[in-house]
Amino acid sequence: MVPGALFALRLARAKARQDGYVFAFFAGEGIKVLLSIALFAAVAVFHPDADWLALLTTFIAVLQVYVFGFLLAGRA
Repeated sequence: MVPGALFALRLARAKARQDGYVFAFFAGEGIKVLLSIALFAAVAVFHPDADWLALLTTFIAVLQVYVFGFLLAGRA
């Protein structure tokens, strides 16, 4: 949730400048990926007995919400 919120904030701030919107999109995606990796690393350090199969399965399921939302929005 935090990486996605930061990505949306970055895009909202870049909306006023049309020339920097594409750069802000890709930079925001990069920051989102790096922050997600950092959060997984933090889980590995501070909660070493975490169930990684459940954690990664849930993460992948949450990422699929964007795909299903896009497909369902096209039908409306």
